[in-house]
Amino acid sequence: MSIARLLHKIVGQREDKREHISVDSIAVTMRLTFKLARDPEPTLKHEEEFGGDNMEPSTLSVNTVRGEAMHALARLILWSARNKPKEDILGKIYQELDWHLNADNDPSLAIRSVYGQWLPWIWDSNKSWGGENLHRIFTKDERGDAAWDAYVSLNQAYNNLYALTEPIMRQQVARLEKFNKTPKARRDARSQFVEFLMVYYWRGLTDLSDGSLVSLFFETADVHYRAEAINFVGFELRKTGPGAIDEITKKRLADLWDSRLVTLSSQAQTNKEELEKFGSWFASGVFDSQQSLTRLLEILALIHNSEPDYMVLEKLSELSSKFPLETMQSLKYMIQGTRERWAVESWRSQVSQVIRAAYVSGISEAKGMAAEQANLLVARGYHHFRDTIK
Repeated sequence: MSIARLLHKIVGQREDKREHISVDSIAVTMRLTFKLARDPEPTLKHEEEFGGDNMEPSTLSVNTVRGEAMHALARLILWSARNKPKEDILGKIYQELDWHLNADNDPSLAIRSVYGQWLPWIWDSNKSWGGENLHRIFTKDERGDAAWDAYVSLNQAYNNLYALTEPIMRQQVARLEKFNKTPKARRDARSQFVEFLMVYYWRGLTDLSDGSLVSLFFETADVHYRAEAINFVGFELRKTGPGAIDEITKKRLADLWDSRLVTLSSQAQTNKEELEKFGSWFASGVFDSQQSLTRLLEILALIHNSEPDYMVLEKLSELSSKFPLETMQSLKYMIQGTRERWAVESWRSQVSQVIRAAYVSGISEAKGMAAEQANLLVARGYHHFRDTIK
């Protein structure tokens, strides 16, 4: 195990960018790595004992001899690309990878996860082998799941891998039709996959056309995963900020927002978990204020809630002087939707701002609604709101 871990480490790069392994010492390095890549650990018994809910396959892979050796093989692919030795190292490595892909030779989930983790480099160094063996890596069984979970958990959503992995992503979308209490690591990987889908949509690699990958996701996935998707985009919007997003991307995202409103308006309560997450899109300030207020009002009229509520209220108070009627209508719906006394109390400053702006706006409908809501809140015991309509 010590030798396997040493190999895994030294075939990488030093911080000063000089190699641990030289062209002269690569032969003995390869012999050691190939020998340890056939080590019996992990056995199926070992995986049953230490895997499952205890340790996901990718973590198990770095805690077993064969797993560490397989990671070293993957790093040797990178070493070979950097150093370009005369010996055909890559040919031998891919022969070894081919051998382990045969489940009769190596049934380990941990070993299969190595292929998923290192797929971007395995494919980039030998696109022919990577393309031909993709479905052998991501088989429709638990080994394929182990590889996929490692791929989405330990990599970014690379644009150059979209076309290659789209068939596998379609296969994995089918696994999102029902949310269930799978092991935590599996749940986390599925959430990461949802983020991959939204990153690819954000970048324009998939669209809303019939049969597209993202359309398939929104048509078939459980509301839990759809809500995660909307929430992820909302927080990315807030983190990125209005000035950093181009108009084409804004329109693409706005189209998704409008599309989901049309689709879910007749089934709002059963899809409440997804609809309320658009609150983060509104709060981001990325979209046209009038249009996003209109969308927010449409959602609030259906479900009387928007999340995260504190972000939504902050944005409503910010817009209240310019849009007193729309922000007051939005606030009214949110007050109607509150079930906990502390919720309104936590919104105190924002609620006061929205009510006050509506009351002094000169718009009779807005003023009347402000007075109505202030009196309602006072009647419920929130006496400090009495001052907002003086």
